[in-house]
Amino acid sequence: MYDLRQERLDEIHEAEEHVLHLAEAVQETAAPIVQPGFQLPMSIWALMIGCYVLFFAGMIALVAGNGFSLFMLAISIFYLVVFFSTGSILANLAGTPGGSPLDRGEALPTWCGPMKRGSVYGQVLIVPAGIALFGVAVAVIGIATS
Repeated sequence: MYDLRQERLDEIHEAEEHVLHLAEAVQETAAPIVQPGFQLPMSIWALMIGCYVLFFAGMIALVAGNGFSLFMLAISIFYLVVFFSTGSILANLAGTPGGSPLDRGEALPTWCGPMKRGSVYGQVLIVPAGIALFGVAVAVIGIATS
C-alpha cells in the first residue's frame, strides 16, 4: 500500500515539473504586451466633443426657463466630463501615445483589419453626430412651437 502512494506522489511530482517547464517555455516565447491606446487623431476627439456641445446647447435652449431641467442637464454634462476624462486617463496609462497612424497617412489597424480615415471617422462619429442633430432638432422644434 505504501508503494502505491509513493508511486502516485512521484507521478504528481513529475507532472508538476512538466507544467513548470512548459510555463517557463511560454514565458520565454511570449510577445511583449503592447497597449497602443485609442490611436485616434485629435480631430476626431474635437469633433466628438463638438457634437456633444451642440447637443447640450440645444437642450439648454429648449429648457432655458426651467431650473430643475437645467440642473438635470448640469448633472448630465458632469457625467459626460467624467466619461471622457476617465477614458483619457485610462488610455494614457500605457504611456504617451506615438500618434495616430491616420495622421501619418496609414490605415488604422483594428481587430477586423485596417481601416482608412473615412471609415474611422464614419464609425466613430455617427452616434455623436446623430445625438447633435437630435439636440438641435428638438431645440428648433421647441422654440418654433413656443
